[in-house]
Amino acid sequence: MNCIVLFTKAPIRDQVKTRLVQSGSLNAEKAGQLYEAFLSDILETVGRYTTKNSIDLVVSYTPREGLSKIKGLLRKLEAPVKISRFDLQEETTFDQRMDDAFARAFSSGCEAVVVIGGDSPTIGEKHLDEAFRLLSDSSRSPGNA
Repeated sequence: MNCIVLFTKAPIRDQVKTRLVQSGSLNAEKAGQLYEAFLSDILETVGRYTTKNSIDLVVSYTPREGLSKIKGLLRKLEAPVKISRFDLQEETTFDQRMDDAFARAFSSGCEAVVVIGGDSPTIGEKHLDEAFRLLSDSSRSPGNA
């Protein structure tokens, strides 16, 4: 089984795209709307992809209180997106949270795991195909058997 882990923050005002607010590029409300649009786009892309390819989709999110925002966003999408599970990011640093997301995916039986961010709206299905192809190729290379 393969899976995609969508590693994301919930679209909560004053908690997303804060550098854009600090630089004066956007106010907090606009930054939140931008991030919500990014997250919607990537959810629609990975939702189509995982359904078409029978791949699990895991949403690894922070903060704890953000789950309802993410579920609300899912209800607004044009097509339903099947989420295998929601995992709360509980570690302290970004690296620890990312390591934990991989560890959870592998411990649940995933053989190939692709982690993408919630603010990567330009990732397309061809990018996901390539990621899984590269993982498949590397698992077949000498020394990995």
